[in-house]
Amino acid sequence: MKNIYKVPDGKLLKIKIEIQEEKIESIRINGDFFAYPEDSIELIEKALTKENFEKESISKKVQETITSNNLEVYGFDNNSLADAIMGCKK
Repeated sequence: MKNIYKVPDGKLLKIKIEIQEEKIESIRINGDFFAYPEDSIELIEKALTKENFEKESISKKVQETITSNNLEVYGFDNNSLADAIMGCKK
């Protein structure tokens, strides 16, 4: 499944995801946002693997990953990324 999502007052997010049994099997996050350090998005993708495919769970996991790894992301936040991911379900 795929989704292209424009964050309100933010950047473009492109999500490609595979879901099995209502859990995220794999996910790729691309777009015109900025993240530091360089492997920030890979850390978020890894953290979301096997996570429940539900907005609250995804949002919480993204925020935990950003905070615990001292990541800096510009152009989206945990809630907008969760919205983009959930948009794949259409």
